[in-house]
Amino acid sequence: MKAFSVIILTVMSLSILYSSGIDYSGGGYDFAPVRYENPEIVIPDNFDINLANAEFHTARENGNMETANLLSLQINQYWKENRVRGYDPLDHGSSVNSNQRETIELNEDQKLPKDYAPLWGDDVRVDPRDYMRDGNVVSLSNGELYCVAIYHPSGGDYTIVTNRSTDDGQNWSVCHEYTASGYTFLEPRLSVADDTLIQSYIIVNPSNEFRAWVRVFEPGASLNSIYFGSPTQTGSFQDNPISDLRVTNDGPNYSAKYVFATWTETNTSGTDSTWVMFARSNDMDVSTWNIHDTLRISSGNGIYYDETRIANGDGDNLVLAAHLHPNNYPYYDESVRGWSSSNGGGSWSTYFNITPSDNDLDESQPAIAGSHNNNNWACIVTQEDTVPVSDKNLVNYYSTDNGANWTEAGWVYPDSNYLAYVMVDYNSTAFYAVFRKDLANGDEEVKFKQGNISNPNSWTQSVTVNDNVNNLSGVYGPSVCYNYSADGVCVLWNDYQSSIYSLWFDNMSWTTGVEEEPVVGDINTEIFSVVQNGRSFRINYSVTVPGNVSINIFDISGRNIANVLNEYKQAGTYSLNYESDFSSGSYFFTIQTSQGIQTKSTFFVK
Repeated sequence: MKAFSVIILTVMSLSILYSSGIDYSGGGYDFAPVRYENPEIVIPDNFDINLANAEFHTARENGNMETANLLSLQINQYWKENRVRGYDPLDHGSSVNSNQRETIELNEDQKLPKDYAPLWGDDVRVDPRDYMRDGNVVSLSNGELYCVAIYHPSGGDYTIVTNRSTDDGQNWSVCHEYTASGYTFLEPRLSVADDTLIQSYIIVNPSNEFRAWVRVFEPGASLNSIYFGSPTQTGSFQDNPISDLRVTNDGPNYSAKYVFATWTETNTSGTDSTWVMFARSNDMDVSTWNIHDTLRISSGNGIYYDETRIANGDGDNLVLAAHLHPNNYPYYDESVRGWSSSNGGGSWSTYFNITPSDNDLDESQPAIAGSHNNNNWACIVTQEDTVPVSDKNLVNYYSTDNGANWTEAGWVYPDSNYLAYVMVDYNSTAFYAVFRKDLANGDEEVKFKQGNISNPNSWTQSVTVNDNVNNLSGVYGPSVCYNYSADGVCVLWNDYQSSIYSLWFDNMSWTTGVEEEPVVGDINTEIFSVVQNGRSFRINYSVTVPGNVSINIFDISGRNIANVLNEYKQAGTYSLNYESDFSSGSYFFTIQTSQGIQTKSTFFVK
């Protein structure tokens, strides 16, 4: 405990200086100018972050709020001084080789202690079993969460497992399992239509024949199968390998109850021959598919398609994307091609290039999503130098005219970034995206970004989701969904340690509004609220015990960007306006009184 005694003495001797706010109101409304003073907090050489965190929790549990408050400040300072710094330009411009790219240093990989300014909750293991992999998560309008994954223990059978949570992901239970001895299951996915679950996966039988399969379930503690069938032309097992099966629906425009499917088939009778396939089912009856279409066939010369993805936009607009490996590679680059439909897949455009095929860069792993109330789309792709292979970057190709034209914009550089997933909620609040980032120091992070639905070129800086940053799967990427009842974001990912997969979840309730995030000394008897209106914030608070009141704003790095108020207040209720000049991102409003500290987080899109 000797080291800790030094910590306490150092903490209690901190000198934290603020400039006083200016009261222009005369009637309970404070208008304070922006301040940029930072607390002067000294971290001793023998500071033990793990011990400090443990003592912080103990102090808070025992009600010793003075010690907890002081420790939280020092823990925060430690993280600010020891975080990893990286790059994340928000605008990149046209394609150039990586050694020509101009990067802008931003606080991309910063971490905050969860006990000081929580961003995400604690990681939750969805299923206690090892060997759970390739997960995907969705939400119903009532907030119920469902995730599907494959359970495949060493030497055992494959099982499709669906878990359900009714408490925003804190607890999960199995609601459906399916095992077929000797059969292999691949690529399980879920989508939601009219609060009905649509599950898809690929089946490989003992004879190594393939079948695409879709099931429609009534949700609940035990899933009830309504329809099931295959979107392929014959519907039966076939010799041609099937991959990249993805299923979506017409979402908020759910008039025809369409279900859409895309996949690739490899023609075993032709060298390097692949087919880009599409099918549509009416009225959610996936036992019958009334449209089958082959959008593209490649044959010979090393050409192949894979990584097919499909999404619905506004009305009956669809965009289908696929990765193309060209002939004469690497003279020609790998790229992402697309097809669009304005009538729900009744007919399709000829292919177009979402990414260039002649920029000396390879693009792959497309993740695509469209707005349901305008013509905007985002396609996040992994980009790397053709020769030699370099670190992977993520680039945003966006469209504002339902896929007719695509523009490149930087998204995340550098380190190694890949396995992106993007979606739009049914209310078209925003684009939500997750991806994997590998840092130079060996950390492996699940990152989250949010995009402006009215401007698909405007995205926030990324924030780290996972607590354990050492053991991510390099094959199965994370997925994200919008929790409609909690008004928040949910992320699912695979850990991979000692050749064993496990399934993990985390969530955060943040939107363009403001939410409460109690930190230390939760002030149950005092009011603290922040209401956003454009660039302006109205801060309402009450004081139950006369004393000094300090209101500060922190950015995602933990930097104090504004001292809004720091003065003595009598008991009463107050309100003030703050006019921001924020860039897009998340911010934390904190109030400290003699009763403790409260924090509210806001997500601001410029």
